[in-house]
Amino acid sequence: NAVGLDSAIGRNTYNSLLLRVEKRLSSGLNLLANYTWSKNLEINGTGGSSSYSQNGGTTFPVDSWNLKNEKAAGSLDVPHVFVLSAGYELPFGPGKMWLAQKGIASALFGGWQVNGIFYRRSGFTTDIRTSRIPAANQLFATINMPDVVAGPSLTVQNKGVDQWFNPAAFAIPGTVTSATGVNLTRFGNAQRRIGRGPGQSNLDFSLFKNFRAGERVTIQFRAEAFNLSNTPAFFLPGANSTALTIGNANFGRLTSASATGRQLQMG
Repeated sequence: NAVGLDSAIGRNTYNSLLLRVEKRLSSGLNLLANYTWSKNLEINGTGGSSSYSQNGGTTFPVDSWNLKNEKAAGSLDVPHVFVLSAGYELPFGPGKMWLAQKGIASALFGGWQVNGIFYRRSGFTTDIRTSRIPAANQLFATINMPDVVAGPSLTVQNKGVDQWFNPAAFAIPGTVTSATGVNLTRFGNAQRRIGRGPGQSNLDFSLFKNFRAGERVTIQFRAEAFNLSNTPAFFLPGANSTALTIGNANFGRLTSASATGRQLQMG
């Protein structure tokens, strides 16, 4: 009789390097930059629940007899994250280097301030799968990975929404004959979460103008732009999608985006 065991065992490791550069307000400039370089590894199929299907998360190992192949980048592994925020008061107008004297030029060019926040991160990981799954009597596999073809890059040369992963880099696993003469589907040799999707960038920008209305009152005009460059953020499809299953016509395509387009507001 066959006996199955479903146990929540595994190990995660996270290591990171954090760098921070800060310049407090002086000469009208303030700046804060943060950079994180990290590695999140999971071992023995501890990818979390199926809610992480975009990143190939599952609590089951692919091959129960080859757990070393379960050691892979975590579903939330983001190797590089960079954030830069800055503000600069332009050196014009009262109390500044130029046009300090009251007048039309000082009123027009004085009191301006520019600000920005820039964000950039790496893409998330994902499984690449094949629809050829070992039979139920070959352990308890519910998914299978393809074989990796030596030579071709995992991604196409000019990556984009129409083609991100390279179909020529993967092959459907073949079969092997058992001792009893039965053809068994092989497990693919691709590692878990072998693929990595696109990164994401965002730039928010604002322009302020301060008007002095007497000695005790200041009026500020603000023009703000969110996602100033109108940069889209494309997401990986679910790992069980045909777009990440080799042998399908739409394999390797990016099927959705989530970033809100450029937004402008004034106040």
